[in-house]
Amino acid sequence: RCRKARFGSTLASVFIGFSLATIAKDVYVEKLGASPIIMGVLFFIVSFCAPVGEIVSGRLQNKEALRRFFPLERWGRKAPWLLTHVVLLALASGILFIPPQGTFILHAWFLVVSVVLYWAISTCIIAFESCRQEIYPYNEERAEVEVLCKLGCIIGLSYAGIPLLILMAQASMVVRLGASALFVVGVLVWALPAAPVWMEANSVNSEDAPEASLCQDFRDTWGNKAFRHLCIVRLCDGLYQGIQATNMLYYMTYILKLKGAERSGFVVILGACGMVGDMSVAVLVGRAMKNRRNSYRLQAGVIWLRTLNVITTLGLLVLPMFLFGTDLHSDAGELHTDRLIFLVWTVVNRVCQSPFSFWRVSAQCWIVDEDIHLGDGTRREAAFIGVASAAQNFARAFAAAVSFMGYGFAGLQPLDCEGECAESLADSCVDLCMERSIEEQPDAL
Repeated sequence: RCRKARFGSTLASVFIGFSLATIAKDVYVEKLGASPIIMGVLFFIVSFCAPVGEIVSGRLQNKEALRRFFPLERWGRKAPWLLTHVVLLALASGILFIPPQGTFILHAWFLVVSVVLYWAISTCIIAFESCRQEIYPYNEERAEVEVLCKLGCIIGLSYAGIPLLILMAQASMVVRLGASALFVVGVLVWALPAAPVWMEANSVNSEDAPEASLCQDFRDTWGNKAFRHLCIVRLCDGLYQGIQATNMLYYMTYILKLKGAERSGFVVILGACGMVGDMSVAVLVGRAMKNRRNSYRLQAGVIWLRTLNVITTLGLLVLPMFLFGTDLHSDAGELHTDRLIFLVWTVVNRVCQSPFSFWRVSAQCWIVDEDIHLGDGTRREAAFIGVASAAQNFARAFAAAVSFMGYGFAGLQPLDCEGECAESLADSCVDLCMERSIEEQPDAL
């Protein structure tokens, strides 16, 4: 179990980077003075670059492009990719929030570092999933590993979340430098101890395996009907994640009227409650999956929980309108009720979504296993994982970019409170500025 825990801790590093990539545009707009419309366009560009990078990365991993520098006999097929790109992920995480001064440089820095960050994240995930496919071939093992992987994701989100919450409350250069140092250390510390486990993925392609092009890889994977269905599911899931991740912060800020340290504290409560709900269900599902018969019941359970998620989302988010009317609420009692309802929704949302990752991993592994056993001797797991991840990550980034651009066109223009209060000696300057920033936004927003 310790070995599996070390393997799962790889995702802690990946999700530190994922957290930064998700929240970076909001920090740039709210704290660094970037233009919401320009940032929406740039994130839209990133949303197209990321999936292309995943497909190319999957192709390069299948071709074992690093074998010249990392001999397969010693390093295996995937450890070189994880090792090199964990270091790249640490570097990108360390420089993301310390851009040079200048309006053009600020936006260009975000674009370039975000593309590098997404490339590192995508490559690590593809290599990690390929390792899991090979090192843990049995469904019961995969279920246990998935529980530990969920724990790794939560550790990564929590580790990155604390400095990010401080950044969202106060983003001076000293704070950004300290947070960047923590990100670099976290990425390296959580991932590198798993290197000996990564090296166990050392299977090679058959000598008779034909040489295939990138287009042929895509045709081979897309020709699998079950894989096409999986890609559609992951595409829809990515759209949902992108909309949810982008809108939650602005819902808390402009609907629930949370700001500064108060907002950061509320996010901590949301995260803790969501984590408890997610892990409680994950442990139950992991235990149930040890019984092989439950593997065939998992899909039906996921469908029912997703349906329940839709119903509860509509009910809980519309409920405040029935209780207090459709106008924005400003009364303290009404706002406290709105925040409590939002907290309940967050927990229910995480409970309903928790089993989906078990189904996704099982379906993906079954598809790749079938391809290996019935194929021509070529190991194409990185191609399958790369295309599926590209579909989900494109949808996630696209939905987030469109939502963000919508905020810009609706008139979102936060005040640069860090710059405005740079020379102020009053401790309350930033809080008063953020309160004014919330109140001055247009009704269309």
